[in-house]
Amino acid sequence: MAKLEIVELFFSVIGNRINADHGYKLYSALKTKILDKNPELLLDRNFPVDVNISRISGKPSRYGTIITNKSKLKIRGPHDYLAELKKILNEQVISIGHTKIFIYEATILPLCPEESLISEMVIIKYPFWKTINCQEKFLASCRKQLSALNINKEPLLLENTWNATNHTIMTVEKDSHKTTYIGYGVKINNLSSQESIVLKVEGIGGKRHMGCGWFE
Repeated sequence: MAKLEIVELFFSVIGNRINADHGYKLYSALKTKILDKNPELLLDRNFPVDVNISRISGKPSRYGTIITNKSKLKIRGPHDYLAELKKILNEQVISIGHTKIFIYEATILPLCPEESLISEMVIIKYPFWKTINCQEKFLASCRKQLSALNINKEPLLLENTWNATNHTIMTVEKDSHKTTYIGYGVKINNLSSQESIVLKVEGIGGKRHMGCGWFE
């Protein structure tokens, strides 16, 4: 079987300000729009496992993410699948919680290799994030997942402007219940072209439909 071509679908975004922690609500908003227009694109009401969704880029502030004229929503996945998403999502209004945004100017581009990649949030589930050596254990988990992708490079934690402990938070609200996941920003340097593309396609950690483990 031929290997699927993985590409990136870009949307420009018009809006005001959204919560920095908007990954789950964006994921839910996209699913709602797809279920309304072409539910066959979802498997058991979810995206295929080889589809990854970014959080919306913008200007970070203490009050959330400010949408600018450079803000983008990006989705990675098989070309044929993203071509169908482009048809139904381009020039649509979606609701992220109580905030409405307009996504437009949809463009599909190939993935480009980069020597250094950053993910603003990687989530690896473990019960010890409050312990004194949680960062070391997190990095050990990152190394293990990178090694499984044949990427033997050292993951580095990003500093977080607003949080001295460096960890970031993602909230999932489902059936009136809130679950909080703890993660860290991660940077990986000195990647080969092949390693870079593999990391963009595969990511590390969980919740990759919700903007986590997205490297660029």
